[in-house]
Amino acid sequence: MRKLMWLVFFIIATIMVQGCSELEVDGNAASYTSKEPKDGYNAFTNRMFAIGYYKFPIPEYYDVKAKQSRKLEAYAENGDKIASLSISRVPDDSKVSYERLDNNSEFYTLINDVLEKIEVEDISDEWHETDLVKGKLVSFNYNTPIVGTGKLFIFPSFEDNAWYVITSAETDNTDYSYYDDFIAILGGITFFEAGTIDDTMEAEVSFPLKDAQKAAIVATINLYEYMDYATNGKSLEQEDVLAWSKAIQEFNPYEWGDGIGIDENTWKVYGIQLKSLYMTEGEYHYIDDIECYVTYQDGTYIISDIHGYYHSPAMESFSKSMGVKYTGVYIHNLENKEYALVILNLPESMIRR
Repeated sequence: MRKLMWLVFFIIATIMVQGCSELEVDGNAASYTSKEPKDGYNAFTNRMFAIGYYKFPIPEYYDVKAKQSRKLEAYAENGDKIASLSISRVPDDSKVSYERLDNNSEFYTLINDVLEKIEVEDISDEWHETDLVKGKLVSFNYNTPIVGTGKLFIFPSFEDNAWYVITSAETDNTDYSYYDDFIAILGGITFFEAGTIDDTMEAEVSFPLKDAQKAAIVATINLYEYMDYATNGKSLEQEDVLAWSKAIQEFNPYEWGDGIGIDENTWKVYGIQLKSLYMTEGEYHYIDDIECYVTYQDGTYIISDIHGYYHSPAMESFSKSMGVKYTGVYIHNLENKEYALVILNLPESMIRR
């Protein structure tokens, strides 16, 4: 449940503020019907994107800014007018069910509490069902500080015991309303079948997935542990890098995720979740949604395109009490630092000992 609460918070907050930190819009949130519908959903020209167990049809006018195995972010309008689309998948430690989306359930109350905490207003919901999925369709207005409207659709997936959250949000000054197309996207969700999307064709890899996952974990923990080196311009030597046995004394994987074979020497690993072995104010620290490519070459694991998100519930609570916004740390922002090169090229011995 903690992971879903953080996911909902992150999706809504990202949609509201990304790309528009300087934007100020006066007035109240516009109604869904006050603007001309975009009407750009076309089954023949939509692009299909795989997230988890499903394929999602995305109209071609959307500019897809980020695509990972568990999430997608796209924009139809950007700049001083924001129209965004977000799709995310989050596994659940508890069994997913329709009952947990009932309005009187603890689970659904938590979602609404998160929405209210980030100043989302006029929240309403209804059941929505397509030929394939069934879930809750939530409508809301926001004014934080930009003004706009949004819809969020959340449904349980019994195949992988996960929740899928699809969100559309737009400021009230966009040229079009995108909610008709949003509903069409929901209706176009299909199951993902291996081989139906070119970039997900899986190859047979010459080394074990577990080794790739361990290399990703070692790299991520070191990127986090030595982030002050990037800030202070320090250099990092190979002997400074934490090997597997020491790295997992800082953070341990509580979810190993999965991987896709890219070629004979490369895995794409995703969905790794880490939890610290230490606590702050009774709360653990987390590094979520680790994803990267791991290539094995001449006894070295080469890590590229790494992503992850570190956050601390304790620091979040403290920052809130001080009136300061807490944003956590995006691990992928550290990849291009010079000190990171030694971390992203790991000798095989680093994950063995």
